Amino acid sequence: MRVSEAEIEINFDDHEHDDIYFELIQTLLLAHGDRYDHQASRLLDAKSMFVEIQGTKLQFSLTPQGCAYSTIESEANTKSEGWVRMGWGRASKRKALPAFFAGAEASAILSQNSE
Repeated sequence: MRVSEAEIEINFDDHEHDDIYFELIQTLLLAHGDRYDHQASRLLDAKSMFVEIQGTKLQFSLTPQGCAYSTIESEANTKSEGWVRMGWGRASKRKALPAFFAGAEASAILSQNSE
């Protein structure tokens, strides 16, 4: 199935969804900043971890230059995935991880709400 250029443009120009998404990230960062800092320390030590948010399981894994996440639907299926470049060093990852956690949680929450 071929997607038309108009359909692609609609997906990229969904300003209402973007506003909700980025506002939710800010809300989560303010509400859960301490937890995200703790998770960052834990992930930097363990290199991989699972977090459950409102019944949704997220897996975070460090890569040499960033961090990846997967939304786990079942033992055999992942629902969505993401990755962001953070740099090679622990300090740059520690600084970027809280916002990455908030973004992954925001995606999971909005996905749950749309089902």
